[in-house]
Amino acid sequence: MIEKTNMDAICEFKSLILSELENGINIESNEVASCQLSVSSDEVRWNIILRINGELIDSLSGVHIGNSTTYNLSINSWEIRSGKHTLEIEIYDGFGKLIDSESETIIIKHSGWNIGISSVDISSDNQDITINMRRENYDQLLDIHCVLSASHTQGEWSGIWKIDMAKGQLAPTLTIPLPNITSGDEINFNLNCAEPWHIDDNVEDNTYTFMIPNISAPILEQNEWIWGILSSAIILICAKLLGFLELKPKKKEKRTVSTNDKSISKPILNKKEISNEPKESIHLEDDVKDISEETYNEDKDIDEIAEEEEIVEVTEIEDEDIDEIAEEEGSDPDDIDAKINKMMSRKRYYD
Repeated sequence: MIEKTNMDAICEFKSLILSELENGINIESNEVASCQLSVSSDEVRWNIILRINGELIDSLSGVHIGNSTTYNLSINSWEIRSGKHTLEIEIYDGFGKLIDSESETIIIKHSGWNIGISSVDISSDNQDITINMRRENYDQLLDIHCVLSASHTQGEWSGIWKIDMAKGQLAPTLTIPLPNITSGDEINFNLNCAEPWHIDDNVEDNTYTFMIPNISAPILEQNEWIWGILSSAIILICAKLLGFLELKPKKKEKRTVSTNDKSISKPILNKKEISNEPKESIHLEDDVKDISEETYNEDKDIDEIAEEEEIVEVTEIEDEDIDEIAEEEGSDPDDIDAKINKMMSRKRYYD
């Protein structure tokens, strides 16, 4: 049967010492914790253990009787390393029963390194902004997780991006579209890393304030005019190539039409007029010849097809005239033959 322990104990860490450890300050004492044993009328065996990350760093044991007593625990045997560490204290009695326990987590910052924002630039076309970052002794940045955050001073826009500060041989850069913010307003950028890389050698360069410059409106309007002119030129060229746009009229077609009009407007002798005026039939040959010569001189530039139609038309008129004259002057066959020969010679002239 295990005997009940007639002793109480309280253990606690010294917050000031732990704070100095986290900030990289040289501590004057390595005693990081203390345990106080209460008054006991009986002799009680006890054992106090200090572990860091599960590793035994310090231990005390003894027999307590009488007044309360305080015992200190130190980290003299522990090599201080940067990073996240868990400290644990446990106190047991002589029978192995846990009387009290306490734990604390500390983060000791890395030293000899630095990250920050060197500059923020806007692109030549005023469309993007580039955040340039810098780093020092980045080769020791193991398992580091950094975040770049941005916020508008008026609260209209914000953003957050993950940044790998340990990657590559050059410091990382980030290009983002220019937010829709009024010219003259400011954007605050902050570069922070997760623990234990949350504190570097220079905290001031982890922030940067960028002011949106004045963007000239005429530049944008000029670009729109240029695009409008280029688009119009392309449309006209395509229309010309496809045949939808004809820049010069066809002169030859107009000449053909005018020729047809002339051929239609030429006077055609009426059979009835010839039959009613037998006396003027003698002069018909001369009149027709004069008309034909004038027509020939006027239309010498007309196409061959129009000339052939004209000649056929005149020939038909002559044939009809010859037949009618032959019918009316049947009493004088010699005169009729002479006229026919004369008409046939004129026909050969036209041919």
